[in-house]
Amino acid sequence: TWAAGKDRNERDDTVYWGERGSFRGFIAAQEGWLTDGESGITGQSIAVIFEFPREEKKRRRWKTVVIERREVAGEARSPDGPTDSIIRSSQAQAERHFRDLFMANPPAFASWESLVETAAQAHCQSLGYNRTVKIAAAAFTHTAANPQGWSYTTNRGSGNVYQMEAYQTRQWTAVCQKTKRRRR
Repeated sequence: TWAAGKDRNERDDTVYWGERGSFRGFIAAQEGWLTDGESGITGQSIAVIFEFPREEKKRRRWKTVVIERREVAGEARSPDGPTDSIIRSSQAQAERHFRDLFMANPPAFASWESLVETAAQAHCQSLGYNRTVKIAAAAFTHTAANPQGWSYTTNRGSGNVYQMEAYQTRQWTAVCQKTKRRRR
């Protein structure tokens, strides 16, 4: 084999990746011996001899592990309703007026689900948790007899003149989690 490649006995600087690792290229005489060249004996073509499988990239597999959990509760708030300046004999009558005004012209907002989710995530992040799960909003019912969930801005009027806005609130619960990624 040395004689067959005597005029080109230089090591190829190409790095080849084989099934058992990497190695620098063949010297010309080895190439001639491995291939069906001038003095080749294997009967394999050069295309087959130099075809090595590509190295598979190993993907790092990560597992998210919960380190700490904490159940929390809070309140989400709608945008303020429209305002008005009215004369009423009592605070309760004024609040009823602003509730009716809110219901007649409700402020635009996406949905209670998005308001509750935003409030819960902000609360969990303020406590140092990086994930919020199991977010649930309490059911909301409003009637004149049961005004639960209604709140009002401060009265900017004086005496029996009322000027304020009504807004709704919903209670929510969630679970805050601290998670960490680990290799499997």
